[in-house]
Amino acid sequence: MTSLDITRNGPLTLHLWQRPTSGARDSAAKSSVTVILAGGARQLEGGPTHDFQLHMADIQGPATVQWDVAGTEVSLAYVYDRETVVDDGITVLFTTARNAFSADRFLCHLKPPFGWMNDPNGMSMQGDRLHLFYQSYPHAQRWNAMHWGHAATDNLIDWVHYPIFLNPDSDLLADRRRVGGIFSGSAVPMSDGSLRVFYTDRDDDRLPCWEWQKTAVSRDWITAEQAVTIIEDRPPEPNIARDNRDAYVFKGADNKWKLLLGGAQEDCGVVFLYESDAPDAASNWRYVGIFHRERVGGGLPLECPALVPLTGAGEGLHLLIFGIIGVRNKEILRPHLSYGVVGRLEGDRLVDTRRFELDFGTDAYAFQAIEHSDGPIAIAWAANWFDVIKGHDFPSAMTFPRRAFFDGERLLTPPDAAVDELHDGILAEGSLTSSMTLDLQEGLADLILDGIDGAPFDIAFVHPDCTLRLSYDGREMELHFQMANQPSPRYLRQTGRINDLRILVDRGLIEVYADGGAHCCTKRFDSAVPVGAISIAFERGSHGTFRAYKLRPARNFIHYDENTVTRGR
Repeated sequence: MTSLDITRNGPLTLHLWQRPTSGARDSAAKSSVTVILAGGARQLEGGPTHDFQLHMADIQGPATVQWDVAGTEVSLAYVYDRETVVDDGITVLFTTARNAFSADRFLCHLKPPFGWMNDPNGMSMQGDRLHLFYQSYPHAQRWNAMHWGHAATDNLIDWVHYPIFLNPDSDLLADRRRVGGIFSGSAVPMSDGSLRVFYTDRDDDRLPCWEWQKTAVSRDWITAEQAVTIIEDRPPEPNIARDNRDAYVFKGADNKWKLLLGGAQEDCGVVFLYESDAPDAASNWRYVGIFHRERVGGGLPLECPALVPLTGAGEGLHLLIFGIIGVRNKEILRPHLSYGVVGRLEGDRLVDTRRFELDFGTDAYAFQAIEHSDGPIAIAWAANWFDVIKGHDFPSAMTFPRRAFFDGERLLTPPDAAVDELHDGILAEGSLTSSMTLDLQEGLADLILDGIDGAPFDIAFVHPDCTLRLSYDGREMELHFQMANQPSPRYLRQTGRINDLRILVDRGLIEVYADGGAHCCTKRFDSAVPVGAISIAFERGSHGTFRAYKLRPARNFIHYDENTVTRGR
């Protein structure tokens, strides 16, 4: 018998995922968990199912949770107080070796409290607090039936983790042959204080359309009410592919709600546009037309579209962001690329456009962007599908929040100034010389080089598990990366003369920003071992300066009852 002691007092909500053990999982198999309270016991009974199903109970702590592993398998359990969850988050009671928190990597970035993470979803502001949802599979560090995880931050750096926000239909989870779940989407704060989310519901067995668009409302921004379907059919265009997903909703200049969907048509990736005049955006959606086309060949779809107005020098322009799943740069084989298109919004089209690749390291995919007090802000998944191997664990994180500016010629996406809150003292500073080495105490650093003035350089990151080096010859910048002798694409960007460089180093991840974010490069490396040192060499003298900061870990507020988690494994 496995037993978890819940030591917290007071009224709590318990979320627990269970299923029959694999040996007993047949058409009649059931699972059972007992919650022992001061006033008696209650049973959480589950029927036959392939994947774990959520069971909820409002309890009065302290309490004990028990189950017999001969017939019941539990993957995850946590509790929270409805009155304090906004500030305190969840307390994790139980995980397994398959979905346990990755404590030893991505120390400065947002990462999941358990299981798998990919695309950011539903970025939205509640006062000064930013909420971010994300694609989640809570039961393993591998992609599977998609849920929506949820976290929030008051400073864009330190995060509080909330309950799983959206769960797939139980029928889909019960059948091992069905694939899908709650795919990507967006969120809009409503005038009554609620949050309305929009997402793609995917079921690979559903015909003729495997992707429907749905919406749900949350009154407290923590729990979602029953979702309703708003779009069942594919866009009424010829030669449309099956992929029509990742609903992004915003209010248009005509005061109508607009919805963007990524998809494909013949040899083009496309963004479709819908609109609704319903005040609550929960109905009356009609198709408008194709908002944007990208000639990518092969019927590859655009994914995760987002549209935000630019400010400053870009006033009057909009930025359209999307990813192209499956596409490769033909010369250097970089896969799954992300782009930003700057243009003028004219009616239902973006015109006079200019296209920019957002990250030549490619490990910044599926950007989500919204308007913010200081201009657009965006976050991406700090990984790439190229590196995901079926049957292998794949811990990952989100990038640092990035700003978006257009200076009339270039799209700049530097890290938000909030990253400076991670500074924990100066590691070293001085003038740039022909060569220098910086020892990193914990493998965490923010290295800033100014006044490079086009001088060629070579920067090597000392690491036992991979080759990681950044070179610049005065015209091109290249990240040289190889992991365990595996073949790797070339991560190359034509930059011209650069003057400044910023490199943020975390365990398992680096982010590079050159010329104020005009050239960005993010690279995840599959290791929890920290970078030991950074070696910098300039081909010729430079009159520039450098400063390297130590970084503190981000505060991912995940409360663990260590006794219960340890006993549960």
